[in-house]
Amino acid sequence: MFESLIFKGNKVTPEDIWQEIKVHDLAKKIGISAKSIYAWKKRKNGIPPLRAIEVEKITGINRAKLRPDLWD
Repeated sequence: MFESLIFKGNKVTPEDIWQEIKVHDLAKKIGISAKSIYAWKKRKNGIPPLRAIEVEKITGINRAKLRPDLWD
């Protein structure tokens, strides 16, 4: 599912991540509504910090790529 992101290495952008994530599937795995995830896309900082950790566990996408403003 996220193989194309792995090959990009450190050049992954938030837009790349949103193109790969299937919103409804992710929402179901986290236990929230897809509407909530769509709201993250509109937020200035994107995914909330605690949810970034959950998304990392589910997708394998490093939290530093999901929220580079918080983790290096």
